Amino acid sequence: KEKRYFAAPSCCSRMLVPVLQLIRRRPTSSKFKKIESVKKPCRRFQQMGACDYGTTCKFSHLSSAELVQLAARAEAEKYAAKQRALVPLPKSVSVTVWANRHFKAQEKLPEPFAYKDMIATEFSFFNNLSISMRAPTLDDLLACRPNHWG
Repeated sequence: KEKRYFAAPSCCSRMLVPVLQLIRRRPTSSKFKKIESVKKPCRRFQQMGACDYGTTCKFSHLSSAELVQLAARAEAEKYAAKQRALVPLPKSVSVTVWANRHFKAQEKLPEPFAYKDMIATEFSFFNNLSISMRAPTLDDLLACRPNHWG
């Protein structure tokens, strides 16, 4: 994987922050469908209803009904993306307005079934960091004027 970096939130700092830690993207349903359909069912989860490995288990914890539901959701997302691509954006929409609307829509989407815990714990360490080490918010990035590096 290629790591990308950008300047820290202060804009005057020369500290570089990995982009991978700053972006919180939810994988699409089609990606989860591909991953989960390849995995074999977890026998421990089927027999006991719980697995010691949780979301790090290399076997699938989804039932066949949940896989069908995930496939339907992936198709719905694909169809919605095609419909959004057909609608042209009005010229009066700014980047800030579009980004805020896009992120609010992303927050309303339900989390995928088996990965709720992994997403929550992966980013929980951000709360323990000092303010200077926290990732910049969208407002910080939009308000930041880039410095010219010599």
